[in-house]
Amino acid sequence: MWSRISSLTCCVIALCLILQLTACTRIPHDAPRDFGWEKIDYRTAKYSHHILPNGQVHVEITHLPLEGITPEMLL
Repeated sequence: MWSRISSLTCCVIALCLILQLTACTRIPHDAPRDFGWEKIDYRTAKYSHHILPNGQVHVEITHLPLEGITPEMLL
């Protein structure tokens, strides 16, 4: 019976087994952090990007105001 199974079928079965094993493996995450301010919904932000003539990527993000948050707090 095994002689009738093609090598492609064996590869598909092996791939399915590997995917199943990786799906069951949990990647550890850091505990949630307290930043000292209420986080806004990041999905309200709008962004755009384009490639500059010199090859750099220019990214622009527009989001709700972050009242009371200074640049030093983000370092």
